[in-house]
Amino acid sequence: MTEYWVSQAKHWCPYCKIFINGSKSSVSAHDQGLKHKDSMNRFLKESRKKDKEKHHEDADVMKQLREIEKAAYTSFKQQDSAWTYPKPSAAKKQPVASEFVPTAEDTEAQRQQHEWQWQWYQQQQQQQQKRR
Repeated sequence: MTEYWVSQAKHWCPYCKIFINGSKSSVSAHDQGLKHKDSMNRFLKESRKKDKEKHHEDADVMKQLREIEKAAYTSFKQQDSAWTYPKPSAAKKQPVASEFVPTAEDTEAQRQQHEWQWQWYQQQQQQQQKRR
């Protein structure tokens, strides 16, 4: 009986982007070649460059986020300082929006904003109680 033909396995070099005969000697000879070494060095150099660019981009994003958070915090502190909160009672009852007394310099928009925030807080509390 005749033997049937079997394909030789091919080896893919990711640095040179070529197929090589799959034998050990061919792969070894390719890996020791100058073209492969140059391709590998170029690949590693590009990889380092991309990592450095990504690191700088991430640092810029973090800087912008810190600035946004700082601005939001100062804005919240300015709005929050205008309100006086009731003292907690011994019974630990839930305060209602009408117990918050605005000062004279509060505007209608600030009052409405605070009402909305308080309603949102109460909704969150109710949702948590439903989950339990």
